[in-house]
Amino acid sequence: TGVGKVVGNRIEIEALHADGTVFPVELSIAPVEVEGVGYFAAYLRDISDRIRAKSELERNENILATAMDLAHLGSFEWEVATNHVVWSDQTFRIIGLEKTEGRISFETYWELVHPDDREMVRRVIDNAVERREDYDVEHRLIRPDGKVRIIAGRGRVQVASGGRAERVVGTIQDVTAERQHEVELKGAKEAAESANSAKSEFLATISHEIRTPLNGVLGTLNLLEDTTLGSEQRRYSSIARASGEILLTLINDILDWSKIEAGELRLEMSLMDPRSIAVGVTELVRPDLDKKGLLYEVNVSPDLPEGVVSDESRIRQILLNLVSNAVKFTDRGSVQVRLGWDGEQGSPDGMLLIDVIDTGIGIPQNQIPRLFERFTQVESARKRRHGG
Repeated sequence: TGVGKVVGNRIEIEALHADGTVFPVELSIAPVEVEGVGYFAAYLRDISDRIRAKSELERNENILATAMDLAHLGSFEWEVATNHVVWSDQTFRIIGLEKTEGRISFETYWELVHPDDREMVRRVIDNAVERREDYDVEHRLIRPDGKVRIIAGRGRVQVASGGRAERVVGTIQDVTAERQHEVELKGAKEAAESANSAKSEFLATISHEIRTPLNGVLGTLNLLEDTTLGSEQRRYSSIARASGEILLTLINDILDWSKIEAGELRLEMSLMDPRSIAVGVTELVRPDLDKKGLLYEVNVSPDLPEGVVSDESRIRQILLNLVSNAVKFTDRGSVQVRLGWDGEQGSPDGMLLIDVIDTGIGIPQNQIPRLFERFTQVESARKRRHGG
């Protein structure tokens, strides 16, 4: 009764090992005749390895299909001689066609390519087939629903034994979202560059307007110092001129926007005397020191050499900023500047150390990590009390 179903066929069944574990086997039964007597011979073959390999292959195929689906990536195979095409499920979805069991030709896809791109796409593919080489082409495609998509197509020509192009295997990918994003980024970049250009032009325009009156003030102060002045009047005039020169340097730095943005603010290195800079800063803040009754000291390390190579205007600007801030936030007590030297005594090879110490409100511990952040200050209550 089982001749039609079992005999002569191979079937997969489960068997038991001696230890009771189940394993797959392939069973085949064939009729045999021995000395005129008919028998059935059964053959069993352990197919555990084959089943595992098949399961692993199916798992890998599922992973590949999922990855291609997530990447909006479809695959195809085009038989050059017959013009027959095989598409993956994702290719049908990208193109916008219902999956069909019938034969698909290259022309099915060709009719969906944007008319303005057809000649270019045809030329790229024909050249690849003729030269037996890979191709990479990007074009527009009009889906049956009227939506225009941007497709990146890649293909590899497989050659038959006689050197003839046999088939083309490749992928198509919907890159519409990526290209739209690139267009948006380009637009944003152009807008930013335009705004930056406008900013630079604005700064260049006002540069002259700011420098001209300031230069006039400095020139007037120079003329004033050439007149007969008392010692106190001359000191005030000197302070005003020094402050104006620092302001002019600062304006020049701010207005030289291209150098600042490129990180190319050039240092003018020369031999300078840190002591004279500290004394000069003292004179600039003297009115505020006297107004608050603050003690001001400059302590110089004996190791500090007579001359130090640095950018004098930058050192003066930094020290003035630190000292002015110290005076601003100190209501009573003192402000002290310490000039030190990290190097051998009297040697020009070393590093200038500048400490500004005051008895003011200080910086709360939780604010210290923000010390070198741009555009930040301590909490508003302290800031308002001392004028920002």
